[in-house]
Amino acid sequence: MLGSLRRSVVAVTIASALIVGLAGCSGSSSTAANSTSTTVATNACKFEYQAAASKLNGIARYFSQAAQDGQMNAQFAQFAANYVDAMKTFDAAVLALDCPAAVKAELAGLVTAQEALEPLVAQFTGASRPPVAEFNAAAQAVAEAVRRVNTALGIS
Repeated sequence: MLGSLRRSVVAVTIASALIVGLAGCSGSSSTAANSTSTTVATNACKFEYQAAASKLNGIARYFSQAAQDGQMNAQFAQFAANYVDAMKTFDAAVLALDCPAAVKAELAGLVTAQEALEPLVAQFTGASRPPVAEFNAAAQAVAEAVRRVNTALGIS
């Protein structure tokens, strides 16, 4: 059981690592074809997105590390609860960003993917554990959504 649990959390770690990767990136999102106003809007959106991701990542790291260490106790349950709260805060923050339409669509996709992961992570706050396959699929969907947002924002 613990081996399955650790494998399931590895997917969250992967998704978290992808989000972590954005916070430090500063790649340009402008191209010759972009207008100045679109470039400015995209850069502002990218900056705000990375700031929101940075906050989420701080919480996600504790959850991921505790899961990898096999800490299935009250402290881990609190990490899971904090992670769910951080995902919800992140979701609200990125949906409120003033971004170009294409980026907004990708952000909405990321939020949808995280909303599927949130109740699975929340199961770690109680006595039950999420099904491994469902957990891994949800975490993979978040990772894919992050990749699409990164592409839309020009984050490599």
